[in-house]
Amino acid sequence: MDSKKGFIECNSKFKSLFKNAKEGIVYLDKKGIITEANPRVLLMAGCEPEDILNKHFTQLAPMFKLNRIQMLDVFKQLITSKKLGKSEWEITNLKGEKKVLLAHPSLIRGKNSDYEVSVIVEDITDIKKTCIRLCENELKYRNFFKTCGDCVFITSKDGRWIDMNDAAADFFGYESREELAKTRIPDLYLNKEDRIRHMEKIEEKGYLKEHPVKLKKKDGTVMDTLITTVPVTDENGAVVAFQGTIRDITKHKKIEDELKRYLHNLEFLSDTALHFMKMPPREDIYNYVGEKLTQIEENSIILVSSYDKKSGEMIVRSIQGLKRVKLVEKNIGFSPLGFRFKVNDTGRDYLVKGNLHRVPEGLYELMFHKTPEKVCIALERLFKIECIYSMGFAWGGELFGAIVIIKFGGCELKNEELIKTFINQASVAIQHKKAAQSLKESELEKNILLDNMLEHVVYRDTDMRIQWANNAACESVGLSPDKVIGRYCYEIWQNRDRPCEPCPVKEALKEGKPKKMEVSGPDGRVWSIQAYPIHGADGSIVGVGNTSLDITGRKKAEQELQESKQIMSIVLNSTTELFAFYTTDLKIIWANKAASDSVGLSLDEMIGQYCYKLWGDGQQPCPDCPVMKSLETGKPPMMEKQTPDGRWWSVRGYPVFDEGGEITNLVEFVQDITERKKNEDELKAAYAKLRQLDDLKDEFVNISAHELKTPLVPIMGYIELVLEDNKIDEEQKNMLQIAYRAARRQEKLVSDILDISKLESGAMKFETKEMDLVKLVNTAVAEMKTVAEEKNIKLVTKLPDEPLMINADPYRLDQVISNLLDNSLK
Repeated sequence: MDSKKGFIECNSKFKSLFKNAKEGIVYLDKKGIITEANPRVLLMAGCEPEDILNKHFTQLAPMFKLNRIQMLDVFKQLITSKKLGKSEWEITNLKGEKKVLLAHPSLIRGKNSDYEVSVIVEDITDIKKTCIRLCENELKYRNFFKTCGDCVFITSKDGRWIDMNDAAADFFGYESREELAKTRIPDLYLNKEDRIRHMEKIEEKGYLKEHPVKLKKKDGTVMDTLITTVPVTDENGAVVAFQGTIRDITKHKKIEDELKRYLHNLEFLSDTALHFMKMPPREDIYNYVGEKLTQIEENSIILVSSYDKKSGEMIVRSIQGLKRVKLVEKNIGFSPLGFRFKVNDTGRDYLVKGNLHRVPEGLYELMFHKTPEKVCIALERLFKIECIYSMGFAWGGELFGAIVIIKFGGCELKNEELIKTFINQASVAIQHKKAAQSLKESELEKNILLDNMLEHVVYRDTDMRIQWANNAACESVGLSPDKVIGRYCYEIWQNRDRPCEPCPVKEALKEGKPKKMEVSGPDGRVWSIQAYPIHGADGSIVGVGNTSLDITGRKKAEQELQESKQIMSIVLNSTTELFAFYTTDLKIIWANKAASDSVGLSLDEMIGQYCYKLWGDGQQPCPDCPVMKSLETGKPPMMEKQTPDGRWWSVRGYPVFDEGGEITNLVEFVQDITERKKNEDELKAAYAKLRQLDDLKDEFVNISAHELKTPLVPIMGYIELVLEDNKIDEEQKNMLQIAYRAARRQEKLVSDILDISKLESGAMKFETKEMDLVKLVNTAVAEMKTVAEEKNIKLVTKLPDEPLMINADPYRLDQVISNLLDNSLK
């Protein structure tokens, strides 16, 4: 009874395990009939029990992409050979789901010693997908590692290279990865302390992204870089290596620094411009200039002088750089402030040019050579003066003064362009101040600066009430200044009881930043308004100034431009030629009517489609496409193409460039040239006839030339014989020589005619060989010397002493040079 009870309990547990197993379990008898299958198998197969139980397993063959015979062979081989290895199957179950299954078959001895088959099935679909993703990620990583332009690295904790991409060697200026691998990582840091801090931050954060570090190349070039570092840990979590990327941002950093410098200069000049505009009459502008220059050149003495036009003297008005100034005063025994010195004409002419320049002779030149040079040199040594710069306050050909920068500890100026611009700005301000000083009231200064401007210039307090307005602003509403001051701008110019929305003045007051926008007035005019917050000495906003410019004309011009574009569209739509405007990847942006009619689509239906899908094979750009060639070469190519209907077309592609010279769009122009091709064929036929006549002409010329040349040979021969006879007198000899030269000229003329005929017919042959060009020229000149002397002309050559060897036809080249000399002597 106990044995039976135990058997029942064991059987119950087996059935529970069979039912709840995570793996699929299926039993087959020796004939291949499925006798048992747990729910997990049914789920994998996507079926109900009645679909497979007590049925032959070969009915599942379509699921395994096999036929029944193949399935049966597999089963028989398993029974007979007892090979029970694992096997992997890709199936599509009855629900159409794709699965990857791992089967573990085993043989069970049943009744009558027959074998039955049990199969444990695992669904490894997700595992398989994960493996594929891992392989894909590994491939992406390896491609990134290989092709990345940045330095990709794996290093040990102590700073040795473990691996690097191909770009790493070039990144650090080494010939190869092997050469770079010999260099330790810490040696690549400009400051080794940066390496220590770098490691500390990685340990602190566990991951460091785009950490800024200065590194150096093999040749010592310093790079600004961003390093992203990830620690590599072992199975116990201990850091064993580092991996990451290094990006060179040197150019970006340089541009960023230049931009910061530009913005700093712009802010500096904006502040000084506003200060010059608001400067009270009693404030010393020369002292202000000196103070601002010490902000630019800190380790310097700044002397600012005014120029007295009547006496021709410079007067020292401001000295900045107090510590140095006190040292100077202590040694020379007096303060240079108020010191006057005469400026000679040369010095004045130079200063009035308004150029910032280094004074070559230092103090000696600065004092216009009136102080002994030895004294000046002694003073420079005493005060350790490195160099001196000077620039005049000048505007419109008038000199107002000068600045002197005395440098200590280095000669290079920190911001030369800012100094020059500021001094020019100060020159203008001094000119305005001098003009204002000649007027009775300080209010006239603003009138001179602003009343003559075409723009409306208005200054408001923080409540947006008008405190001042120039003539243009007042005249635009027909009011006098006293009728404008104290009122709101929107009352006067907009006829409103509250500020416009949006309002640039209101926004500038709110954000403390300059604002610009366009506003339309009740009368239909359009205004460009720029508003600038004005800051007090403590940095708070004390008011806002704005300029308004009537841009109605410009907006009208823009409208006319738009209308002209519409007219151009009408013109292009009226042509029979096909015109299309593309993106750089050949998507249609616009096309004329002829183009849309050619494919039977509207313009809206064409926009966004690829041109080759409408006019080509639909898969890729046409072979030898001139539009694509224009993108590649930046030039407008052309091709002629015949369509199956027999018509000929001229296709042109044009690149469209932006202001920076980059191609932004492409244009295609297609013209029907069938009639022109027909005319060309007719011209070719006519040309062939002309060529035939030309050949007859050449044949006639050749025969005539030969006939003319034949009698010349014996004539010249007989003349030479007679000339050799001593019995003829001098007069007869001269006459014979004249005849001989005439015959030679005739012979040369005939030879030239023959040569021309050969050139035109392509029969001219050249026998090239290595020859000395210097010798050939000297020989030709020697032969022409007699003719030159008869005309009182002297032939001079400038040739190298050594031979100049070239490959050429000596006879033809001598002919060319002789003809050139002969023509020049005529």
